Amino acid sequence: PGLAQVVSRRPASKSTGATGMATGMAHGTVVQLHGLKSKPELNGQYSVILEAQNATELAELEKSGRVKVAAHPKTLSLKPECVRCVGAKELDSIDWSFADVTLPGERGFATARAAIKHSESRCGHVHRCDEFADILWSILSQDMPKPPRNQVNKEMLERILNEMIPHCFHFFALDQIGHHFVIEKRAGRARVFQSYIRDFVQESGRKIGYSAREWVTGRPEKRKGGTLNKGMLEARKQWGGETPLDYTQLEMLMELILQLQSCAGEIAELMYHQLPIELLEQE
Repeated sequence: PGLAQVVSRRPASKSTGATGMATGMAHGTVVQLHGLKSKPELNGQYSVILEAQNATELAELEKSGRVKVAAHPKTLSLKPECVRCVGAKELDSIDWSFADVTLPGERGFATARAAIKHSESRCGHVHRCDEFADILWSILSQDMPKPPRNQVNKEMLERILNEMIPHCFHFFALDQIGHHFVIEKRAGRARVFQSYIRDFVQESGRKIGYSAREWVTGRPEKRKGGTLNKGMLEARKQWGGETPLDYTQLEMLMELILQLQSCAGEIAELMYHQLPIELLEQE
């Protein structure tokens, strides 16, 4: 299993929202940092409020009057006046474009979502998840070669959750479960892009699978008798295909990834030990 990352070439958009104090905000609340003197490079960046991990940390935060904010490799403890809460309206207006290009027939700079759903998309029709991920990488990175894969583990997923890169894409290649997908992270929220190879379910004769465009739009491609699987539509709503995931939802997704990898490894180990002795001797 592995992971690669590409950072958006678009500069981070400036906030236009009103200020709001962060005191008492719930875990996962999106905030924007300002007024930092020790780390001025973080001013203007988005992050999220984190809950204390234990009673000792909670007592320290309450005593100092500070708030815990996500960052990597170490979380931050900040004065409330250095943290501005970002409202839902402002969050929805944040720019997700990745480059200063405009798609044919579209207004504004291109987002990954718009690039996938566009009628002339290079990857929108693709249903093989690995092929889709490769094409999207090519589009976003301007055909740069992929770097070596990083191991997907708990530390890696915590970095993805807590890093403050303004806008980036994480490409997951989970070979143990035979699936590739992409997480786009922006301003404390995330979108998920994926596809799934079309095939028949022998028992019912129903066709499953979907293209990257179908995942983004929730509508079947223009083909005879085209329908989308109910389970896919439900997953799309739950896991960032329809609307961005918030921090707590992204936490849940990261935990599921770890669980899937663990289960896949255990199943592979059990199956290996059930191989005929002649095959084991060939190893």
